[in-house]
Amino acid sequence: MKFNFNTIVFDLETTDVEPRHIIEIGATFLDKELKIQGHFQSLVRSETQISEFVTKLTGHTDEAIQKAENFPIVSSEFEE
Repeated sequence: MKFNFNTIVFDLETTDVEPRHIIEIGATFLDKELKIQGHFQSLVRSETQISEFVTKLTGHTDEAIQKAENFPIVSSEFEE
């Protein structure tokens, strides 16, 4: 993805136990006029089991998170 943007708005979802792990990355790319130029969203695999609390809060199940790509792959996709 190539965007002409000046601002990135991030949303990260994490596990609820220490150490916390990122389980979802969301980003919206905005231009100088704050018009949306694109989006990025991906679940991220976690070594930590997803709690019932996090599932209720985010809607993400342990099964879905375990099927996701790991952080290095997701971050590379984001950088593209």
